[in-house]
Amino acid sequence: MRSAAAILDWIESVFNPRTSHSTGLANLLRFPPRPAVAASLARFAAAAVLTLAIGVGASSAVFSAVRAVLLAPLPFSDPGRLATVWDQNLAVRVPRSPMS
Repeated sequence: MRSAAAILDWIESVFNPRTSHSTGLANLLRFPPRPAVAASLARFAAAAVLTLAIGVGASSAVFSAVRAVLLAPLPFSDPGRLATVWDQNLAVRVPRSPMS
């Protein structure tokens, strides 16, 4: 938790509400964070980018699957005329099996 407190202290010192934004940004460039804070910021940024990448990838995969299964039309000219043919073999106790 000490690194989180150090990050918050650093952000508060850079973006002090009593100073103008230009001074705060100048301080940000003039006084970079200490190495421990910089490492914490880098880890946070990497975790945020990784989380976003996983979220975008998962959303894309789900949308692709939904589009292929539910939204895309069937690849037949008249899907209402499709039929299923079943075979019945009671001798071996198979009441219904699809035929190819």
